[in-house]
Amino acid sequence: MYLYIHSFYKLWLILLFTTVHLAYSQGEFYSKNLKHYYDLDAEIRLAHKVINFQGKMLLFLKLTINHDRTRIEDLITTYGFINNYSKNIVLSSDTIMLKTHWISNQGNAHYLSFELLNPEIKKILIIKILNKISGNDFYFDILVDPEAKYTNSGIILKVPGTRLPFFRNYIRENEDFGLVNLKTEDSVIHVFRYTSDFTIADPPFSSSNKSIIRSIEIDSAFTIRAHGDTLNLSKKALYFAQYDTTGVNGLAFRVEEKYFPRTSSYDELIASLTYFTTRSEMDKLTSAKDKKKAFDQYWIEITKSTDRAKRIIREYYLRINLANELFTSYKQGWKTDKGMIFVIYGPPDEVLKDGEREEWIYGSTNQLPRINFTFAKSRSIFTNDHYVLLRKKSYQQIWYKAIDLWRKGQMEL
Repeated sequence: MYLYIHSFYKLWLILLFTTVHLAYSQGEFYSKNLKHYYDLDAEIRLAHKVINFQGKMLLFLKLTINHDRTRIEDLITTYGFINNYSKNIVLSSDTIMLKTHWISNQGNAHYLSFELLNPEIKKILIIKILNKISGNDFYFDILVDPEAKYTNSGIILKVPGTRLPFFRNYIRENEDFGLVNLKTEDSVIHVFRYTSDFTIADPPFSSSNKSIIRSIEIDSAFTIRAHGDTLNLSKKALYFAQYDTTGVNGLAFRVEEKYFPRTSSYDELIASLTYFTTRSEMDKLTSAKDKKKAFDQYWIEITKSTDRAKRIIREYYLRINLANELFTSYKQGWKTDKGMIFVIYGPPDEVLKDGEREEWIYGSTNQLPRINFTFAKSRSIFTNDHYVLLRKKSYQQIWYKAIDLWRKGQMEL
């Protein structure tokens, strides 16, 4: 089976390993600042998809270089495995040599894939990429534990006409895609559609637990050929694909409007104002016959200035769009706990990861004091990468201060 997969992807992947004599320690992973995870313009970005099937672990990587002077051969990439985040990172005695003429690329994005040997003894893959041009290094963690609940067991959402998987968790209405079952060439895939309108994150001081994924009902189901023709879907919803409906493993993805992650309709623009509108303001906006007029009037009234309104609208919806790109999984990214904090406070100054938790740290500014937010991982059959904010009553005062700055058009951007 692996020979088939290797042949299928050989035109766009090669990892060449050259031996380095000594392994070396890089300290504990939870001490590394991972703020580049949430910066789409970071020098180095690394997206991944992990497929676990038939005792094998297949890893797909998308390496993006956002540095004009940097070539892929200017990167030194090493890797190692840890079983928990408090252990020292011991990088392997191998260095991954990235050669541009051996790897398929689209612009500044390079695509790779390889099979992890002996996956049963590996839990977390740590990759370090050193940019020799800037001197900066970037760490990435990838869960590769085959025992992890709800791992993807062989289905890939494929970009038509290429050998590439989608590295995002959504496709757009009527966008072409393919579903491939790596486990077998001749099978059907069962697809379930959920049209539930998932809840928007509650404020960080709320006592509600709405961010925890509850059970939802299937709206409809259909089957497709695993290696069939190009597909497209026209109904916005959450979809879950399985080849074995007796288990819990599968692949979840959303179908969104054609401009996503941008927010384009006035219904969506108004809905995403929920983080700093009052209930009466939201009722007035949603019930307005002319939503465009109501939307414009709302911003001018709260900021007291057309120029301030334009500036705040531009920044606010840029953050909504970025949150959609970064955090969309079973629901739109701006609705998630991470999306909510990102929209109001912006990208964090420091990101620390420790096992099942992630901490975002914002340094003090002229307007707001230093604040930390902690997110705990909460898995479901739809995602292994969903985090729930640990809410505290003590967040209430600083939250309202931030909201007040937004409403007055005074937030430092």
